[in-house]
Amino acid sequence: MCSSRSPRPAWSPRTSCAGTTTSATSTRRWPRSPSRCTRCPGRDDAGADDVRRQLDEYFAGTRRAFALTLDWRLTRGFAQAALESVCDIPYGETAGYGEVAAMAGHPRAARAVGNACAHSPFSIVVPVHRVVRADGSIGGYGGRAEVKRFLLEHERAAGE
Repeated sequence: MCSSRSPRPAWSPRTSCAGTTTSATSTRRWPRSPSRCTRCPGRDDAGADDVRRQLDEYFAGTRRAFALTLDWRLTRGFAQAALESVCDIPYGETAGYGEVAAMAGHPRAARAVGNACAHSPFSIVVPVHRVVRADGSIGGYGGRAEVKRFLLEHERAAGE
């Protein structure tokens, strides 16, 4: 399902070698350095290949946990504690926002867990899709409930 050669999503910016960036829904152009068309400073192709390989394995149903080093400096405080707690939810299972809040040491912070999940820079790798509402309904996923449903069903089917 997930391929390293998958087409670019419709919403992603497109960089041309003329040095401008456009989006599929906008004609606005932003100046860019032409050297960025082919090379990124500090680029780690080996690391990117590892992420791509692990995501491919996840979507093939052969990987249940990711072995990646995450830069947690992108989060802080309770949001970081909540996202680290989300990592403890087993593959194919779910936990409520309140349960994750309790795991993170703040049992009354269910809404803050929702906010941390909504703003996670590590979706899929940190399985925020496994966090559901207290009544068991799936809740949101950045306005893409169908994506969350797909990920949950994918894990349940691969776990059988």
